[in-house]
Amino acid sequence: MTVLCAGWKIFHHSLQLNTTPLSIAEIFEKQIGGSARAWIFTSATLAVKKDFSLYQSEMGLLKAKTACWDSPFNYGEQALLYVPQNLPEPNTEGYTEAVVQAALPLIEASKGRAFLLFTSLRAMGRAQRNPAGGIRPARLGLSADAARGRFAQRDADALPRARKRGAAR
Repeated sequence: MTVLCAGWKIFHHSLQLNTTPLSIAEIFEKQIGGSARAWIFTSATLAVKKDFSLYQSEMGLLKAKTACWDSPFNYGEQALLYVPQNLPEPNTEGYTEAVVQAALPLIEASKGRAFLLFTSLRAMGRAQRNPAGGIRPARLGLSADAARGRFAQRDADALPRARKRGAAR
């Protein structure tokens, strides 16, 4: 049985109804069962403590073979998590600009080697179009550009100095 989540949008002269399955397992099982082929899923977030069972059940992949490798990245030595204080509420005007303004000292200190993660493409676009403080990055890549192959090719030679921004979907 497929359970759906319904939503709607009201436009000037029309109403649009949308449904989204809460679980795609049944639908996806039919998709992958259609013909013999390999399916490879990669992400840093498919497993929790090296356990893929939640992802497998949501995707209908209960019989899938899984593997997990430790990251070669030394997070303790090579990463910094920065959560700025005293920012406006996320749903208020100027929030994105305030986040970018708060991040600028770290971006400058790291000589541009920064990855900013936004929760929406709209916020990511606002940060790209109007970086607070008037600092224009020498190179700026968006994850949407990466999907189209533009970012990786353009910045292959400048990657250590590239300023990257991505959005969770």
